Amino acid sequence: SGAFYFFSHSKTLPHNRPNICARPFLEMGFAHVLHKKIYLLHPIPEMGYTTEIIAMQPILLEGKLENL
Repeated sequence: SGAFYFFSHSKTLPHNRPNICARPFLEMGFAHVLHKKIYLLHPIPEMGYTTEIIAMQPILLEGKLENL
């Protein structure tokens, strides 16, 4: 496949916001190293590794699968 799609629906309490956990983050790193396109269904959340995710230049779908 030429791309990786991340549809993380997990949410963290107490804020109930979308979150990217460790495993999807690791998979995004592999996709980036392999020069694959990375798609995120939701905006990048504020986390400890937000800067690293931004550096991978994912394509944001803004919650809409039709943006694929």
